[in-house]
Amino acid sequence: MKRYRFALEGVLRVRRIEQDHARLAVADAMRQVAAASAALDERLDHYDDLPAAAGAQTVGQFMADRLRRDLAAASVVQAGVARLVAVAVEDERRTFLHEAHTRVAALERLDDRRRDEHAVEAGREEAKIVDDIVTGRYARAGAR
Repeated sequence: MKRYRFALEGVLRVRRIEQDHARLAVADAMRQVAAASAALDERLDHYDDLPAAAGAQTVGQFMADRLRRDLAAASVVQAGVARLVAVAVEDERRTFLHEAHTRVAALERLDDRRRDEHAVEAGREEAKIVDDIVTGRYARAGAR
């Protein structure tokens, strides 16, 4: 009997490589989310640390303070959007990883099933060979 060889071994190897790439992509996306979260926290801290306007101000001082606060608020919003985008990318990559894992698992189950079928067939062939040997010995012993 021939040795077992999974006919889709090449496909399984490619699917495992895809799964490994998907894992790396998820890890990268997680780093991006962490970086975006840190940037958001930093910008929120900066916004919170802006000094409050005290007392009477000239129009120029008031406008400069207002512009500084508006820019700080816009940077907080921008950092929040960047974090949301990073989370969305991470979710997408996790979905792709899950799909890659499902494809690999399906091929592995098929490989296991084919391997089991091969083992059963090999057992049948061995039993047939043993039967032939025993029958041949009996026939030779009876011919004497």
